[in-house]
Amino acid sequence: MRKIFTLVIFIVLLISISCNIQKKSPLQIEVSVADSLYSKPISGKILVLFHKDTNAQLIWGPNPFNPQPFYRIDFKNWDTKEPLTIDKFNNWWTNPIDSLNGIYAMQLVVDCDNTERDYLAEGNSYSKKQTIKFNNENINIAVKVEKETPFWEFEESQFIKEELFQSNSLTSFWKSPMYIKAGVVLPESYFIETEKEFSVVYVFPGFASHHATVSVHKGQINRYGMNTVGDDKIFVFCNGEFHQGYHHFADSENNGPWGQAFTEEFIQYIESKYRIKKNKRFLIGQSSGAWTSIWLQVNYPELFESAFAGAPDPIDFRAMGNNIYRKNANFYISNKTDSTSLKNSEFNKQWALMEETINEYNQFKTWESTYSQKNKKGNHFQLFDRETGEIYPEIAEQWKKYDISLIIQSDPDYYREKLKGKIHIFVSNDDDYGLDESIRLYKDIVDSLNFKSDIQFLNGLGHNVWTDDLRKHIHEIIDNKK
Repeated sequence: MRKIFTLVIFIVLLISISCNIQKKSPLQIEVSVADSLYSKPISGKILVLFHKDTNAQLIWGPNPFNPQPFYRIDFKNWDTKEPLTIDKFNNWWTNPIDSLNGIYAMQLVVDCDNTERDYLAEGNSYSKKQTIKFNNENINIAVKVEKETPFWEFEESQFIKEELFQSNSLTSFWKSPMYIKAGVVLPESYFIETEKEFSVVYVFPGFASHHATVSVHKGQINRYGMNTVGDDKIFVFCNGEFHQGYHHFADSENNGPWGQAFTEEFIQYIESKYRIKKNKRFLIGQSSGAWTSIWLQVNYPELFESAFAGAPDPIDFRAMGNNIYRKNANFYISNKTDSTSLKNSEFNKQWALMEETINEYNQFKTWESTYSQKNKKGNHFQLFDRETGEIYPEIAEQWKKYDISLIIQSDPDYYREKLKGKIHIFVSNDDDYGLDESIRLYKDIVDSLNFKSDIQFLNGLGHNVWTDDLRKHIHEIIDNKK
């Protein structure tokens, strides 16, 4: 009897162990790397990207608006002189590998850089796109990684200069050199009227924007009307990104003193180098950068003349995916009786799980890195459970420090006087991310406090509110601030 019992236990254990062994994938990939790319062993991750549209540009990465499967494989100390065999995919988004059927485009990205948020940063690499047909049979392929990722390189000219300013406060916080990066756009008249001083506009682009973009195409220049609308000005196009996402130029336990570095170091540096009118500083931003422009104006009201914010990230956290302060709040479940934002519950979950799979500081981790306190492991606290969507009330309490609506309400007399006519917000009623809801909540508050703000709800523009009329409106306000 004892022998039978022992045999049964052994079989149960064997079954248990076998269930925990990862199955081999129906797709096995032998990855080789061009000799010219890496001279020593590397550590990081490989992203295997798929798309049903074989004409799609996979290199730009996963998109929560159009979910396509991708897989992550982590590696350490890979000597790229030898191929790396991938036969297991334990990190995946949308679909396990054995569920794919039909024809897909496929591309690999090798991410071994840890100084930038984006996997397209300098030092990373990728393969050519190729087509694979899944038909319930095992597939064995060889893939060569041979191209460097298309990172941004700044192209200086007479009128556009790159500034890489090493901050003492940020360097001290991180214990390694840290820089505020920007592109300075000068008008032609700067070189003609050589004694003239100009108003300065600090520009904060949206999430995933790089300061070099202002030097390589006209899109950013045209969006903000840089010396194409109104009087000539000096524009300082600021990079809000680093390895922990978009730092928002806000002081943070996790990210460091970015607000202090910007207002006490960088501005003085810029204004000592270029001919700028004293106390004629303006802020313009889009999306995450729009939140930044409002944040800086609210926290340093006498330093800046006005902030202009296009489709800002939530400035009232009752519309941060859901009302994060509500009892039993859930980031994935909308409460129809309460204020919500960021699309809907299914979209929020899809986006959050994509971010966890890619293991980068995307939008949600970026907010957490800025707004949350540091935990005992030295990382940021998460606002919500990634599987269930449950919002942790104690972390929501930490976020109140960055809730601009709450800041205004904390001392309405002070802010009413200091910010009179200085906050300008523009958002479309059909914003792609539902960011208009946050602005409605904010407007209700400032209206009730008799707080003068320029808030415009536009129609049919989605997340890009920048029109000729808006640019004209903004620059008329700036030009009239004599």
